[in-house]
Amino acid sequence: PSAAGLAASVAAGGAGRCEPGPPDVGALDAALAETIDRFVTDAVATYGSVYRSLRYTTSVARTVVDGERATVTVAYDGSVVEILTGRTVAAAGTAEVDFRWDGCRWLRTALRY
Repeated sequence: PSAAGLAASVAAGGAGRCEPGPPDVGALDAALAETIDRFVTDAVATYGSVYRSLRYTTSVARTVVDGERATVTVAYDGSVVEILTGRTVAAAGTAEVDFRWDGCRWLRTALRY
């Protein structure tokens, strides 16, 4: 694996036992789930004192894999309640996430929303 891939594996608690191989399209689901979880966790940490009652849904609208690169388009729909006013704020749309295969796992390279 690449040095970055090995370092990521070790940092994630792995022993660096990756067997490098061709892109695993099935592994995109886990990479996408991690991306969404991180995005939501960061948003709650940033805006948690302003908003509460986060509700959201996501679904994969499109996946394009081209060799060692992939782009996943995600449809989202969600809402929060503004703490100060009690007003519900809603948003819906799509986001695109780009990934690169490092021989062992998909690494996020971009997020556009």
